[in-house]
Amino acid sequence: MKKSYFKQLLLGFVTIVSLIILGACGAQEKTMSFQRIDQNLQYDLRLTYYYKGDIVTKQTTDSFWSYKTLGATKKEDVKDRIDKASQMYQNIKGIKEKVVYEDKGVRESLEINFNKVDFDKLVNLPGMYTDKNTRKSKKVSMKASKKFLTSKGFKEVTDGKFEKLK
Repeated sequence: MKKSYFKQLLLGFVTIVSLIILGACGAQEKTMSFQRIDQNLQYDLRLTYYYKGDIVTKQTTDSFWSYKTLGATKKEDVKDRIDKASQMYQNIKGIKEKVVYEDKGVRESLEINFNKVDFDKLVNLPGMYTDKNTRKSKKVSMKASKKFLTSKGFKEVTDGKFEKLK
């Protein structure tokens, strides 16, 4: 009688541990990266999506825009405009954004945590695109994001092998 009870208890424990392990494996976060680069205009846009299933949890963007691309020849020509746009991203929960002015252009880094961000504030930021489904569900689809980006000339990047500006 005690052996049977012990076996049932052990079997139950093994089953629970197995389900936890399988559940953890199924919820593994993956990444997908994209790039749009133009050697003539000297801009480089790199986006990396972190997702589970079809739901994006985080997006990072690293961008470089030459002053030429921005219709300028030097930092002072664009600083006010860029700083005003950058200020709109500050103090929004779930968003980290930073702009650095370099000799040849502007570098921006942006991180959006979709589990924390206020989608109503997100849709009003410059350069943000969300469709009706995203605004309604408060979720970003990896499949829809990939389709949108490739339609805008972005190429998927594998193994972190981004093209470099020359």
